Amino acid sequence: MWRNLDETSALQVRYLRLKSCSGDWEDNRIDNMGGVTAPATTTVSPVCIEGGNARFIGTMAITGYYGENAPVAKHAPDNGWYADVPLDPDAATNLTVSFQDGASEVQKTVTWLPVDMLEEQNQTIRLNDSLRLVVSEGDANEDVTFTIEGQNYVTDIAPR
Repeated sequence: MWRNLDETSALQVRYLRLKSCSGDWEDNRIDNMGGVTAPATTTVSPVCIEGGNARFIGTMAITGYYGENAPVAKHAPDNGWYADVPLDPDAATNLTVSFQDGASEVQKTVTWLPVDMLEEQNQTIRLNDSLRLVVSEGDANEDVTFTIEGQNYVTDIAPR
């Protein structure tokens, strides 16, 4: 071990040879690059999933989404990435995110939960997001008021 106690000195390495390497460092490196954060449940679709290493974002693929348009990973701050992934309204969505042309894969399952209109008072969503609205109990023919950007919309909802 070299300890630099003198500010005018420096350590210079002229030659370094690796004699042996234990473990599978390549697989470990690829696994460390493939983290995915996704909620198990959400009330909106598409769901935003994200990860922490966007260095090879062009070699990523996301499968298992609902619909025809494949989600595309986009750059996020601090070398991260995110993708908006459409969810199946009728079943859990089993996602696979692959990294470096399939060298590593991460599986996540996300379930799109309905919003009960008789229990939820306010719900804020992003532009182009979708909600699954249901009425679980109570007066099924009750009028429901939606307020969107200050505009009120009244409708009656029948139970499912």
